[in-house]
Amino acid sequence: MWITSEVCRWSLGRFGVMDARLDELARARGGILTVADEAHLGLPAGHLSRAARRGELVAVRRGAYALAQTWTGASDPERYALRTRAALRTRVRVAASHHAALVLAGLGEVVGDLDADWGHVDVVSVGNGAGRVRTRGGLSVHPQPTGGLILTDSLGDAFLDVASALIQVAREHSMQAFAVALDQALRRQLTSVSEVWSALARAPRQGRWSTQAREVVLDADPLSPSPAATRLRIVLADMGFQPRRRVPIRDVRTRLVARPELLIGTSIAVVRSAYDLGVLERLREVGVVVAEVRDADAGHPERVAAAIAGAMAELSDLCARRAS
Repeated sequence: MWITSEVCRWSLGRFGVMDARLDELARARGGILTVADEAHLGLPAGHLSRAARRGELVAVRRGAYALAQTWTGASDPERYALRTRAALRTRVRVAASHHAALVLAGLGEVVGDLDADWGHVDVVSVGNGAGRVRTRGGLSVHPQPTGGLILTDSLGDAFLDVASALIQVAREHSMQAFAVALDQALRRQLTSVSEVWSALARAPRQGRWSTQAREVVLDADPLSPSPAATRLRIVLADMGFQPRRRVPIRDVRTRLVARPELLIGTSIAVVRSAYDLGVLERLREVGVVVAEVRDADAGHPERVAAAIAGAMAELSDLCARRAS
């Protein structure tokens, strides 16, 4: 008996074999499938839900699924990107915003260091600049910010421009999260200081948060090597220090000894990676001591204070020995 290709496809879906075209489509589209994809390929209704029951797919949100292999091996930021794509592909005329926009822009690992809620996705309603925020089922739909641009990534998913998303983070989350994301966005040239200033000027309900945001922008560091470096700089500023960045320290022969990440005054170098003993000794010779603060401690004021106190004690001892 001659069997049509349509019947074969129906049989595969009916009796529990994942359609190869769906697998290929999911991988080409970042690991997400929707019921619209199921219908577009002519597969029977319920094919994806049956594949999910067999463990081949994972339901990410209603009507959207991720390949189980992709989901299982994904980090928190990567799963957040999958949730974001699932939301975008099951809603009409929306674009990722807030942390979700930063993830699609390429700052996934940075967002992983922020205060993101991995179970919640924020989007903006495209073309709707007025109205209230609507939240349901782990998804918040915001009005599109005035002047905010809608971009698309390599997979065709829409997201709010990075400058506008950064201002949303500043306004609705924390200044530290804003500072960390801003530094890394500038470092990767995903936005510019002028674009951030413009987005900040357009933001509604200016107040204390916008004053603080301006201070963060003024202190932004496009050369910040990591989120931990930004956190350390913020903690030192909150402690009352005014650390200078990457100041070259030279010996009596003007040879470069080190260029510490941060320098307090002229004598305390604050670093996140240990110097070898030879560099430490050469720094002591020119009157500089080192406070080492590891990445895990960079955001903890009490640990940073302990490292600085230890460096101050060492500096006092060094000065006393030189005076004797």
